[in-house]
Amino acid sequence: MFLMAFHAAIRTGDCLTPEQMAALVEQRQLADDTHHCPHGRPTALLFSRHDLERQFRRV
Repeated sequence: MFLMAFHAAIRTGDCLTPEQMAALVEQRQLADDTHHCPHGRPTALLFSRHDLERQFRRV
């Protein structure tokens, strides 16, 4: 089962329609652990406004 999910995963550079993106966000809420992928990488990041401004050199 893990192998099927891994091969069906969306990867960097894959183009998604807005409908596909919305469906993924909805499906994410159905999973048990949505904070990390099976490899342990984070699936979402939280940035403060200050962090974003610093990244864009506005501070």
